[in-house]
Amino acid sequence: MARSSPKPLILGAFILLGGVMLFLFLGPGGGESSSDQESALEFGGQAASLESANRAEVRLPEASVSADRPAVSGPTTVLWPLVVELNLERPSYLPEVPSGPPLGSGRTAQLAGKIVKARGVAAEATIEFVDGPNRGRVLRTDADGAYGASDLYPGIDLVEVSGPGLIGARREVLLRQGKERLLNVSFGRPAALAGEVIDEAGEPIVGAKVRIDGHTAMTDTAGAFYFDSVAPGSTLLEITHPGYASHRGILRVMQNSTTPLGRIKYVLERGCVLDLAADLSVGSGDIEVYLMPPSGPSERKFPWHLVNPVRINTGQAQIKDLPSGPLQIRAYRAGAIARPVVTAINLNPGQDHTVQINFNSAPSLHGTVLQDGKLVSGAQVELIAADPARALTAHYREPLSYLEADVFPLLPPARQSVTTDSAGHFHLTRWQQTSAYRLARATSPDGKSWGMAAVGPTDESIELELETIEAGQGSIRIELPGRFQSLPVTVLVSGKPRPTFELPADRELEIGDLREGTWTATASWHVQKLLDEGPFEVDSSTLLEVRLPEEALIGQDQSTWERAGREYPLP
Repeated sequence: MARSSPKPLILGAFILLGGVMLFLFLGPGGGESSSDQESALEFGGQAASLESANRAEVRLPEASVSADRPAVSGPTTVLWPLVVELNLERPSYLPEVPSGPPLGSGRTAQLAGKIVKARGVAAEATIEFVDGPNRGRVLRTDADGAYGASDLYPGIDLVEVSGPGLIGARREVLLRQGKERLLNVSFGRPAALAGEVIDEAGEPIVGAKVRIDGHTAMTDTAGAFYFDSVAPGSTLLEITHPGYASHRGILRVMQNSTTPLGRIKYVLERGCVLDLAADLSVGSGDIEVYLMPPSGPSERKFPWHLVNPVRINTGQAQIKDLPSGPLQIRAYRAGAIARPVVTAINLNPGQDHTVQINFNSAPSLHGTVLQDGKLVSGAQVELIAADPARALTAHYREPLSYLEADVFPLLPPARQSVTTDSAGHFHLTRWQQTSAYRLARATSPDGKSWGMAAVGPTDESIELELETIEAGQGSIRIELPGRFQSLPVTVLVSGKPRPTFELPADRELEIGDLREGTWTATASWHVQKLLDEGPFEVDSSTLLEVRLPEEALIGQDQSTWERAGREYPLP
């Protein structure tokens, strides 16, 4: 990249401003709350067994600027920020296992984006995963409206965007391992649209519930529905009405557009009814039933996420308004395995469909949860495969790409969850055939304490001791030699942006509130990659060094700032 040499006038301005202290030192972004920091204490990624590498140095050609140039205060002429990305590969608190993938593996999918209001104003927003493999995860925007995470499971998720002054949005996102998916939502120029819902004979369906982008409308006597404010983008459409199979689709909405009545029309088919009867003599707790289409190409017209899971606690259940065609039924219960594991049937409108669910005893895991030596009732206990995505596809006997076929939650062979009884006991199925080693994790009823242990293929009972959750104690210091003016810095931790700030010339960059463990780090400045390091161990004080290019030291001239649409900071 061609560099711009500073004019004498600019250097003179630095000297005149040298005695004026105009800015307070800002830390690299405050600590995250325990809920944001861990997404309830689980991280993933391919972790390697490495020795500690507490110092990584990037050696670049020496810049012509002297390292002992006196530091100046005042506005910086460095236009672009140094971007530092830190990703937690494996936290140190996770137990080691002797073989197979490390506990916590498989969470390498990434989601990032920006949420804005009118005229591009940053929005304070929450991005919540409401269905799919990352259900329960919550992300929040920073002061610039940006958000992100780099430790997500692959698959299709439903996310809902909400916040003060926002009309809200409900979107589907496809996440792939090791890949970043962008989801930007602008609420500044919403669209209006109308449509119709009819039956197979072309007659209007009155009172159908139409949900677009999370907003709900009911069809009138003509089968018509209206929405006057929908954020642009690929929005999720869901239509339900008793007696008809529900409908799912993706509606692409253009900003500031109006779709008149007559242009959009949806046809609902008559629904099918399925009766389930279950044998409760084997296993314990509720039965969870998941209904899924068979593998292979699909138009995805039915919202299976609105049905699953079906819970049975009395031995019988009836599911209405299902689509016609082939269907797979999978049932799960603690201490039991369904026989057969998969029941395949074909649904036809107007016909009776009854399926009997039977179980065989299965290898079980029993345990107790304690805190300060006392049994804890009401604690949540999870049993999580070392790599849940691969455990799930092994259970399906399908490739990893099968998770892109629909909105699939993490089924019990990949992740189970129960609550301890009044005596602090719990009971789970081991499912060791899909993952030899698993992580058992207990969380106190108030969410303030947790405990965990590795579960091997022959373990039958464990004891989990709850301890108080502590914030991340790790930190990384990055030396940036040769600077004589402040430097804008952007830091992303596991995909989550921290506030951009200016680092004074006489300060090292320190990034705190990090979980101790194995991390990777990259640094770049204006598309120039300066650091690509890891995996390495982070403890209470880990040191890295990055040598900035000359352009990041001396800054950019006035014309460069103006071409970038920014006001030049010097008079």
